[in-house]
Amino acid sequence: MNGMNQRFDKLEEMVSTLITTVGTMMEQQTKMSLDIETMKENQESTQKDIHSLKVQQESMQEDINSLKAQQESMQKDIHSLKVQQESMQEDINSLKAQQESMQEDITSLKAQQESLQKDIRSLKVQQESMQENINSLKTQQESLQKDIHSLKVQQDSMQKDVHSLRAQQQTLTKDFNDFKALQERRHEEMMEKLNNIEADQNLIFEKLTKNDRDIARLKHLYDF
Repeated sequence: MNGMNQRFDKLEEMVSTLITTVGTMMEQQTKMSLDIETMKENQESTQKDIHSLKVQQESMQEDINSLKAQQESMQKDIHSLKVQQESMQEDINSLKAQQESMQEDITSLKAQQESLQKDIRSLKVQQESMQENINSLKTQQESLQKDIHSLKVQQDSMQKDVHSLRAQQQTLTKDFNDFKALQERRHEEMMEKLNNIEADQNLIFEKLTKNDRDIARLKHLYDF
């Protein structure tokens, strides 16, 4: 960019020099006209002036040739500037296209980011709901753990009660067996006593029957 500014300054300086030179030439041309008038009056002076004009003209020609060379150089510089400007325009157009593509990419990224943001918010809501469910499950699990512990305590107590009942049952069974054995012995004793009583009764009945027969015989004897 600085090189372009320097070239523009140089071109401006050359144009200014050219304008100045042309102005100078016009002034000299006017002077030449005056000299011609004077030359008519004084040919020798005019000859000198013509010689001087020739010298000046040669100098002017050199200046013109220099200006032409500078102008050609300026023309080349202008052409080079045009080429550079066209290249810069192409670069600008390419940059604009890239910028538009980047803008489209940014727009697409923004849309994707918004979609991701929505998904993240949705995941956060789901995660919060899951956390609530987990907390609820933990609470229920703790309650179940307490119930299981209570059931274990009750089961231990019931186990102890069952053990105690088994011990009592064994004691009752032993007492029942002892009572049964006692009852059997008493029954046997009672049956033995009943059998003895029955035998005594039979004996008494026999004796009574014999007595009755004896009495009947006596009565029969006395009645005879």
